[in-house]
Amino acid sequence: DQVTIGYFEQDLEWQEPKLTPIQIVSNAYPDMVTKDVRKHLARCGISSKHAMQPIGILSGGEQAKVKMCLLTLAPCNFLIMDEPTNHLDIEGREIVAEYLKSKKGFILVSHDRLFLDQIIDHVLCINRHNIEVQQGNYSSWKLNKDRNDQYELGENEKLKKEIGKIG
Repeated sequence: DQVTIGYFEQDLEWQEPKLTPIQIVSNAYPDMVTKDVRKHLARCGISSKHAMQPIGILSGGEQAKVKMCLLTLAPCNFLIMDEPTNHLDIEGREIVAEYLKSKKGFILVSHDRLFLDQIIDHVLCINRHNIEVQQGNYSSWKLNKDRNDQYELGENEKLKKEIGKIG
């Protein structure tokens, strides 16, 4: 199978800020009828009022929901999401969470620890000298990291004492 990547970027700049969400989605999917465009926008939390306003005047959360709508329509089987909850309210976060729960492969970059805990089942940690993959959510990864850090500190103290005895 071929991998098709979908990308959600946290940047909310639009090439044409005067276009409405309906126009943006319609331009991206010209074969889709307006009724279906409205339905997809509504599913992503965009009210009919906001669907007809220029994207440039909408809140960051509304703009992020439009980006989410475009992503949910894209034919992709692997996602990379960069801070998808930055501008979202609780309803928007729930929409993103439900969408991600339906996906099998994605990389999610987020500082939203509660969101991570409810969505992820593995943590990929890119360190200075290695890359770790650990099964579990953010909280289980953090607990293991803290334990490992404490162990390393203890070992370091033992070495310092031994060096002190030798010197």
